[in-house]
Amino acid sequence: MSLTGALSSAISALNAQSQSLSMISDNIANADTTGYKTTSAMFEDMVTASSSAQSYSSGGVNVSGRANITQQGLLSATTNATDVGIQGAGYFLTTDATAGGSAFYTRNGAFTADNAGYLVNNGYYLEGYRTDADGNHASGASPVPINTQVASTSGSATTKTTIAANLPSDAATGDTYTSSMTVYDSLGAANSMQVTWTKTGTNTWSASFADPTSTSDTTTATGTTSSTVDIAFNSDGSLASTNPSPAIIG
Repeated sequence: MSLTGALSSAISALNAQSQSLSMISDNIANADTTGYKTTSAMFEDMVTASSSAQSYSSGGVNVSGRANITQQGLLSATTNATDVGIQGAGYFLTTDATAGGSAFYTRNGAFTADNAGYLVNNGYYLEGYRTDADGNHASGASPVPINTQVASTSGSATTKTTIAANLPSDAATGDTYTSSMTVYDSLGAANSMQVTWTKTGTNTWSASFADPTSTSDTTTATGTTSSTVDIAFNSDGSLASTNPSPAIIG
């Protein structure tokens, strides 16, 4: 073995160890990176075909990195309603464009809604299948970027609601108070309905529900009528009765 071969073998070892340390450093630096998978160093011997019993030609060592992309990460709590995680095998299907984009796979579920309503993670759009009202998707359908604003076009109109409120027992007859509530029309669009509470006597009130108005342009929703509900309370403040019962608004 020549001196040059010995030096080359030693240099290859130093280079391999340097790359291995780089992988370890990367793993430590990305300990808190969502969806990051560790990279492991894999060493392999480098040999030459010129070695013989009388003469040895050094080869050295080489290193390659293996990303553990299927490794299960730790699931953690989050306050973002659009964050999702995978427990077990599988990947999220994403694309780099809302139409005609290329497919990419990731286990990073930190998605947020952009201005157009699409769920995005670092510029990649989460894809899924459109479903019908029963939650089934058509056979052979292709995945499409998920748009959270699509739900507003397939929502159902508000049919019932509950109100939890306190009314002042020392209010004088004829005193009024107002509050508002959100209701949804047949297209799933949000509308605001004002409620006027009027004290009509001892432990009795009336609640008048105005016509709903659109939260986007304040126009009155069509197909609605204002209604009034008479309410009576017991002496301890609990609800005694409503008229009509159950309370029905137009």
